[in-house]
Amino acid sequence: MHHKTFIIDDNIVITGSYNPSASGTGKNDENILIIYSEEVAGKYLEEFSYVYG
Repeated sequence: MHHKTFIIDDNIVITGSYNPSASGTGKNDENILIIYSEEVAGKYLEEFSYVYG
């Protein structure tokens, strides 16, 4: 798996394999998940700090 993660405003998490490109949109089998949760965003930020601290 090759996932990307975006954490926006400590409240929105966007994650998945989706590439915002012509291939990602029309050719490849991609996935994207958008989570609106301050709690979930906090968990992702904790893990990011642990890994990249």
